[in-house]
Amino acid sequence: MWNISSYSNEKIEEKIEKYIKQAYSKWEYLRCYNLLNLLLKINSNNKVLLKYSSKFNGKFIKKEKIRWGRWFLLRDVLKSPKLYIFLLIVYLTWNIK
Repeated sequence: MWNISSYSNEKIEEKIEKYIKQAYSKWEYLRCYNLLNLLLKINSNNKVLLKYSSKFNGKFIKKEKIRWGRWFLLRDVLKSPKLYIFLLIVYLTWNIK
């Protein structure tokens, strides 16, 4: 994203605040949650942090993680060459009958 060593804490806060607002408006809740955790480490009294942290609870984040986990699992399965080789073998054996 950016080189952190060249920024002060205030500039980092501004960047993270912008990314939090952007992530929340695009319904990227896990990204927003992770950015909130990062902002918490920088400044725990930030107004944006207080505003957006009240919108997340444990059950909501857990559901989002499960939803993303299922998506990546499905994507990995569909990209796997083993699946296509298995389907090819099944198709060929089915035609031999």
